[in-house]
Amino acid sequence: MIPTVVNLAVGVFLIFMSSHIPASVASGFLGMSRRTEILALGIFFIVGPQLFSLFLALNLRRGRIRETRLLQNGTPAVALLTSVELTGTTINNTPQYRFALEVTVPGRTPFKAEMKECVSVLYSHNLQPGNVFRAMTDPETGALAADFSLTLDPEEE
Repeated sequence: MIPTVVNLAVGVFLIFMSSHIPASVASGFLGMSRRTEILALGIFFIVGPQLFSLFLALNLRRGRIRETRLLQNGTPAVALLTSVELTGTTINNTPQYRFALEVTVPGRTPFKAEMKECVSVLYSHNLQPGNVFRAMTDPETGALAADFSLTLDPEEE
């Protein structure tokens, strides 16, 4: 919220200041007058962050749509956790892990897969090599989603 207010204030200030620069001031970047440059910069400070936020939201939404499709239309599988390590990244105070998995799809040969995912600290006790989790996979794209919130008995494989 604060960065948005700061960008808005700077943008409005620059637009206001551009109206006080004489048109006779020498041209600068790309042949524009200083007045036009300051005006363009002010508009950028107001519009730029909003466009960036829109771009980010659309990309996050696209990823969420892919994950939802995978969970709805994917092939059920079982994932055996072979190794886990912290990546050092946290998103909203949720640590990101790098997993090595052995994925078994009924009727197919098991395959190895790697993935990165943020897992709540509430479920970090489940992240032990040898634990088994439910998973969904898309054989066409190779996409994989695993539910690390609940471990399965090895017999359920």
